[in-house]
Amino acid sequence: MSDVRYPALYQINTRVWFTALSRELGKRVTFDDIPDAELDRLADLGFDWVWFLSIWQTDKAAREVGV
Repeated sequence: MSDVRYPALYQINTRVWFTALSRELGKRVTFDDIPDAELDRLADLGFDWVWFLSIWQTDKAAREVGV
């Protein structure tokens, strides 16, 4: 872990990541489906925090255009 005065933050576009993971696993995924190995990989790269972007729910119109 890095110096707590200067933590390293990794930002993930959750919607894009979950879409790719859903295709890979063949099902709709949730945070429970994130492989531990992937979180371990981020920690091994030296990141202290993970910020999950784009986790809000979209409405029907946005889903229809692929947002």
